[in-house]
Amino acid sequence: MRPFLPYAGKLLLRFERSPLEKHAGRRVLVLRVVQVLEPIKHLAENYDGYIKLPEEGELIVRRGKPVRIDVDIHWKNTPMNLMYDLAYPST
Repeated sequence: MRPFLPYAGKLLLRFERSPLEKHAGRRVLVLRVVQVLEPIKHLAENYDGYIKLPEEGELIVRRGKPVRIDVDIHWKNTPMNLMYDLAYPST
């Protein structure tokens, strides 16, 4: 079954360390919209906004909360662990 996609278009996104206080001390990433490459269009009539319309400079949001990825849970034993450590070396 294909996932429901409320929008069409192309975005340039960037992974960044979560700025949220509740993620402090954890390896959690969020997705920020860097640039809209192709205009975003609504695909569904009467869409309830479950996934907020992406805008440049904003985080990707679902259910009113930023989409987050816990590197140690979702990408355990993958190259993303190394990439995270290189981007955000521990102090």
